[in-house]
Amino acid sequence: MRRLLDILPDELRTQALTHPAFAQRREGSFERLEYLGDSVLELVVTEALFARHPDLDEGELSKVRAATVSREACAHVARESSLADEMVAEAALRGEAFRSTAERLAEQRNAQAALVESVVGAAFLAHGYAAVAPLVLAVFEDRIAHALDNRVDARSRLQELASREGADVAFDELGEDGPPHDRRFTMEARVTVVRTTDGSATGEGLGPLVATGSGRSKQEAQQAAAAAVLALMDGE
Repeated sequence: MRRLLDILPDELRTQALTHPAFAQRREGSFERLEYLGDSVLELVVTEALFARHPDLDEGELSKVRAATVSREACAHVARESSLADEMVAEAALRGEAFRSTAERLAEQRNAQAALVESVVGAAFLAHGYAAVAPLVLAVFEDRIAHALDNRVDARSRLQELASREGADVAFDELGEDGPPHDRRFTMEARVTVVRTTDGSATGEGLGPLVATGSGRSKQEAQQAAAAAVLALMDGE
């Protein structure tokens, strides 16, 4: 990540390191760059997985990609490269009060992940996809390897998380379409809070959440729906 940061023009570098909490105007923060970088990162990883793993089907590719570009994965990259320290240093130029706020934000996973995505977005704007893609891929190689080595199907992971928090998980078939030789099924995954007899609730840390997914079989559609719920959790 340091290499990507170092090749940025000064103005883009400043914006990529400016959290909305201490930007004079929201458009001067890294929010828009984060949005752009998220898409660039996803494309870089998608291209690499597609080229390298012809053995993986669409569902497997999607799961590995989701794990590679998740908020936790991006935050891991930020911590490895001490990227949050750069955010703090940039904020300190604005005054001691800004430094204090930045130091607090630097500990937060979402802020760490946003920094990675904003730097990727800024590098893309400055140098274009062809120049930046190899650098981004090099940064995320270990995250790709980790995702490949630790594949757990989305449904099992969701049910494990729900069980741990005391929430319920249910899957419902919403429908199917397409010709007989190419049917597509749509499933809904729901995580719900469990109410006990005394009126208390368990699972409120997870639910309620609802998402849908589709696939060539009901099982594949369930996996896609579960992965979509996990993505909602990750976004929160």
